[in-house]
Amino acid sequence: LSQCRLGKSKLQELEKCLQNNTVVRKIDLSNRGVNDPESNLSTLTRALHDNPYITWIDVRNNGLGGKAVAALEQLLKVNLNLSRCDVQERVFVASDRAALARSLQTIQWLTHSNYGYQRFRANQNANLILSGRSYKQLVSRLLEGAERVQLFDCSYNELVEFPEAIEELQQVRTFLAGHNMLTEIPGATFAHFEHLVKLTLSHNKLTFLPDEITELVNVEEFSCSHNSLTDLPLMFHLMSGLKRLDLSNNSITQLPPELNGLAQLEVLLLNNNEIAFLPDALMTLATLKVLNLARNKLITMPDEEPDLPLLEVLDLSHNELVRIPEYVGTFSAIMKLNLSFNRIAALP
Repeated sequence: LSQCRLGKSKLQELEKCLQNNTVVRKIDLSNRGVNDPESNLSTLTRALHDNPYITWIDVRNNGLGGKAVAALEQLLKVNLNLSRCDVQERVFVASDRAALARSLQTIQWLTHSNYGYQRFRANQNANLILSGRSYKQLVSRLLEGAERVQLFDCSYNELVEFPEAIEELQQVRTFLAGHNMLTEIPGATFAHFEHLVKLTLSHNKLTFLPDEITELVNVEEFSCSHNSLTDLPLMFHLMSGLKRLDLSNNSITQLPPELNGLAQLEVLLLNNNEIAFLPDALMTLATLKVLNLARNKLITMPDEEPDLPLLEVLDLSHNELVRIPEYVGTFSAIMKLNLSFNRIAALP
């Protein structure tokens, strides 16, 4: 259909033909195949939303503008069968160049993501990537084959909850669900992810973590920043495999007393919370290299002599400290120490 200059009526006829198609895999509308694409291309993209056969659409050199490119972007979000979309132009017609650039970048990413999804469906990899598609829920057909997934990515959507089907992710090692609208996570389900190594729940609306999450003893990296947590499960120290923990940008007011159980922790990010006091156990994490406590409400530091021989970065800025213990000057590995924006009158 290259150079055919199809108008709206012809594209509607094409839409009807595609409803019965089980053979055609590519639609070539390049080189002015579409007449007035800003007005008419959406007719075709709507027709392809649920088409399970078309995998390649070529609309190069049609004088595409922002509206047409946005329609293609939405199509690629909805139809995961489309793994190639050619949209090259000498000059794109758009008043909002920034929005156009974002859409083109997203199209490039989505085609790559869709290709990966098709490889997963063909049992050629174990990565199920469903991110960046504005999903409000994950329907069961998207999770077919979940029992063999090792990397699961549903970040950058609008999810408010997980479907029951995620309990099939028994082999998952990396679980990415950041940048959604989750208000809670199913603790009993997550407790069965015994192979899980990396868990990301940042940028959601979580107000608490279920007690069952402490059963994830093999998790090495856990990010739950930019939520609304006020505290942590009392037995949080049972997550003994943790090496990196990011709880920044929450509303945490206090920490569990027995944090010394996190014997492998190297990076602890607690900045931008509401913490006023620190448990003594925090200062005995011998493997800790980075400790960020900036922008809290710390009034004082623990008096006990710390055991932090590997500490390289300590950020205590933007707190309410009036005194710094002498031991702060004895950290032999320290490379960066930030004490700015406190009420300290003199250094030890």
